[in-house]
Order: sequence, then structure tokens, then C-alpha cells
Amino acid sequence: MLQACLQIFPVCIGAIGAAAPCDFRPKNRYSEKIKKCASVPLSIDFVATPDVFAELGKIKRPGQWLVPFALETVENAKNHALEKLCHKNGDLIILNGPQAMLEDQIQVEILDRTGTTLAIFCGPKKEVAVQILHVIQNLELNDQPTWS
Repeated sequence: MLQACLQIFPVCIGAIGAAAPCDFRPKNRYSEKIKKCASVPLSIDFVATPDVFAELGKIKRPGQWLVPFALETVENAKNHALEKLCHKNGDLIILNGPQAMLEDQIQVEILDRTGTTLAIFCGPKKEVAVQILHVIQNLELNDQPTWS
């Protein structure tokens, strides 16, 4: 996914991080089934995957915008989302919770760089997506400076 995004992003005016690539992957892959052995416990080591939007944020040029999502489960979700927004050099961030993965009805909060809530939408995913696009369109994000 990273390579495809790096290839296409330079000709885009912006990107919305609606896909959810995993944060971690298993360190080792096996070509065959791992046999069960009662005397040996099984453990899986994980390694971090590339952060697609952080990489796009590094090559973002003036006139481009990035709107990542932040799926958060912690008490101070808004602060975590704002940290992600800064780390990814984004313009807005869409904050949601884990229920977004399992339900047809979702709730999202759109935050700007200052932490201001621009909108809260809830409803069917398709309707919320259209509302998110309207917010992005109305803000003319392509005129914003990058993070310093």
C-alpha cells in the first residue's frame, strides 16, 4: 500500500486515510502449518509496519492536504488524535472508535490542527463519508501551510 500511495500522491490534491492498514505484522512468516505441541508454548513476535500517512506527510507539497483517521480506544482520545495529526503532517483528523469497524452506523469527530472540533457526524457510513467530504471541500485545505 505504501508504494502505491507514494507513486500516486504527487499528482493528487489530497488524500483521506479511510483505509486501515495494520500497525503491526508478524515478524516471521511460515510456509507450512505450525504444528501443535503441548510442551512448547507458542508466541508471536510483531514488528511495526510503515505509517503510510506519515510518509505522505513528508512529501506533501504546498497545495496538497492530508486527512488521516484516528481510531482511538483510550480516555484522552482527542489528545492522541492530535499527536497523530502533527506526526503525519495532516490538515484535519477524523477521530472515531473501534465500533466503527463493526457497525454500519458510526460516529466521527473532525478536528483541526488546533484541536477544535469542526463537526461531529453520526449515521450510516456512506452518509458520514459525504459529510466529511463537504467539510474538506468547504475549508479549502489546499491553502493551508504545513506543520512547522
